Amino acid sequence: MISYQKGDICDVSIGVIAHCANCFCTMGAGVALSLKRKFPQCFLADIKTVTGDKTKLGYFSKSVGDPTIYNLYGQYYYGSYRGNSPLDYKALNQALLLMSEDLRIQNYQGKVYLPRLGAGLAGGKWNLIEPMIKYHLRNFDTVIVDLK
Repeated sequence: MISYQKGDICDVSIGVIAHCANCFCTMGAGVALSLKRKFPQCFLADIKTVTGDKTKLGYFSKSVGDPTIYNLYGQYYYGSYRGNSPLDYKALNQALLLMSEDLRIQNYQGKVYLPRLGAGLAGGKWNLIEPMIKYHLRNFDTVIVDLK
């Protein structure tokens, strides 16, 4: 089930947050920067991975706690690259699949909070991303948090 609410995803204090990340361990803009500032543990999880490693695409790193934060590697570059969206839909789809499997293995019962991941600075189209979320997170109480 997916619901939508207005607010700031950084106000979430319990549950799971997931966002779209690049492979360069920057977290220097948008939702990623806000999460890095509020929850530095998610950045620490990111920098434990290899900077610029293209094999991270489709996978995730995570910080465990309240909240647990998944850095979903759905883009290689950050910002617009040669005028193109850096979002890799296939990678984001796989990262969502792996996150849902990780949550299922943990028997996770709480809420999963997402921004419109991949549809902001990554340049993806929400009408292509939303069905991925609905499919992979169909067994979780998922909340899309839109800025006020």
